[in-house]
Order: sequence, then structure tokens, then C-alpha cells
Amino acid sequence: MINNNPNLHIRRFEFKYIIPNRDVDKLRRAINHFASFDKYVDLNKGFYPVTSMYFDNINYDSYYEKLAGLKNRRKFRIRYYEENPKPKSTAFFEIKRRDEVIIFKDRF
Repeated sequence: MINNNPNLHIRRFEFKYIIPNRDVDKLRRAINHFASFDKYVDLNKGFYPVTSMYFDNINYDSYYEKLAGLKNRRKFRIRYYEENPKPKSTAFFEIKRRDEVIIFKDRF
């Protein structure tokens, strides 16, 4: 059966910035009106844990491609959004690909 859940195939642009610690609270206040917490956030803590297990081949190709800054690469992982995953916890198998500046993520 094909699952047409839009959250299983994601295409996006990722931009990462270094923000000085002194500016973090200021930035949070500035974007507070435009952003909301997702369903995994523990509202008491203000964040959620992410546990990931990455897979690579015997030559560590994924690792070295990342270090080399290759613009076209992929990685495989299993991800939980719990601090202490249990046998019945939801886990996602993800294939994350980068094609120049576009990031693709397929989740199963």
C-alpha cells in the first residue's frame, strides 16, 4: 500500500548559521510570533531529544563525503524522538540526500 503522507518525503533548503550565545534568547523572542513547537517538543523543557543511528559502508564513504564538503551525497539513519526509546517507540528509517543546495529526506 502506498502511503501519501506528505511528511514521508520532504524537499527543502537548509541554511545553517552560527549565532553567538548572547543572541539566542533575542532571536527566540524575535521569531516567536512566526514559529510554533512541533508535536515532539516537551513543553516543560522547550526542546525534544533526537536519537540517531547512522549507517555507513566499510570504507566510511558517507563520513568522508561530508568532510570533503561534497554537494551531492546521501546518508542513512534510524531516528527516534525520545530520550529513552522503548520497544514500541516509533522509529523512522530515513534516507537524507543532498543535491547541490536542495535537501531531500525520505522517511519510512
